[in-house]
Amino acid sequence: MFRKILVPLDGSQISERALQIAQQILPRTNPELFLVHVVDPSRESAAHMHRTYLDGLAESSRQHLSRESSKTQQATKVIPVLLHGDPATEVINFSQKNDISLVIMSTRNRTGIRRWALGSVSEKVYRQTMCSCILIGAEGDSKTTQAGMGVGRILVPIGRTGNEREFLSYVNAFDTRIISEVIFLQAVPQIVSIDEEEYQKVAHEFTESAYADRLEQSRKEEALKHLSTFTNVVKGKGIATTAVAVVGSTVDSILKYAREANIDLIALPAEGQTAFGHWILGKLAKTLLREGKTPVLIVKPLKPV
Repeated sequence: MFRKILVPLDGSQISERALQIAQQILPRTNPELFLVHVVDPSRESAAHMHRTYLDGLAESSRQHLSRESSKTQQATKVIPVLLHGDPATEVINFSQKNDISLVIMSTRNRTGIRRWALGSVSEKVYRQTMCSCILIGAEGDSKTTQAGMGVGRILVPIGRTGNEREFLSYVNAFDTRIISEVIFLQAVPQIVSIDEEEYQKVAHEFTESAYADRLEQSRKEEALKHLSTFTNVVKGKGIATTAVAVVGSTVDSILKYAREANIDLIALPAEGQTAFGHWILGKLAKTLLREGKTPVLIVKPLKPV
């Protein structure tokens, strides 16, 4: 699916984490990789420094990918692109003109060669481009999976009202060449009070605590039944799947599971667009990026062919 990948770079280590993820995807799918760096026109005198920085990263990426491509017999094109102007505007325009299918970028960074606020830039890029994005929070993990093995395990949260039609709009992003397992997770609310009238019907069998546990278990079973719809879709693509139902809030459950299960990527569908056609970066995605360490893949609907 991802034929052309763009990684915006600003000279900082956090922005280069995005390049690590790109290098995990590339050997298996062989798209073109564009490394984009934007120079402020007021700093043209230092343009040669920016070019040296960008060319150095491109060459090291080529060497890394050359080693991996020898295993897959595929060669990956790494294209350094030095632009001049406003970072967000230039990245957005380049993405649109070159039919980029995936942007991988870090967020909330204020250091590096240019010292532009990548947090504001990344949100503008996400909102105004049509391609899917992998976003990495400021505290994002720098761990890598086994060389050439792709992004590994993807966690897909599913809401209680989620339906198959919405899911199918972005399931095609799951490429069997870069993913080892998809874990579907649904959080069910904790029982904080019970219906006294209903409880009295079974009070001779259960204590209140045991009755509450029984209700929570019933909710989890319903959630697993709901998740089976999604696991069946992905199994049809030949990808290993797991369904998980946990008790707790959605955000806390996702963060905890991603941390404890060593998840490589959390996948969410895009939440929709504004009246001006800009994509909305939802509250859940923002919270996961702010509080978690796992990169977040936000998949926008595929363009009509």
